[in-house]
Amino acid sequence: MPPCIMKRGENVSVSMIFTAVDNFNQVTNNLYGIMMGIKHGYPGLNGSDGCKTLYLMPGETETNCPIEKGKTYMYIFQIPVKSSFPKITVPVHFGLKDKTSKHEAACFEVTIRIT
Repeated sequence: MPPCIMKRGENVSVSMIFTAVDNFNQVTNNLYGIMMGIKHGYPGLNGSDGCKTLYLMPGETETNCPIEKGKTYMYIFQIPVKSSFPKITVPVHFGLKDKTSKHEAACFEVTIRIT
């Protein structure tokens, strides 16, 4: 699969639909790139409140935590791609991590190319 293109100086919208396999009271955004084998959290976004970016499906009804087992949600996230970022191709992890257990409620990884 070719990498997703993200242009410096622009905002990118990322979304995923998932069905919760467990209950989660509070989640944080778990967003990082992997460069030279080291995880680098996305500045200002990694660890932020993931409950504010959830929609209940179907119908994309705005919701909040808790995430309830068996229900389907859409996670929508706006990412600013700073002009100062280097031009690089890197795998990026997007996830929602439970604040207490540190288990992920949902996640995916994709390779991005910053241009």
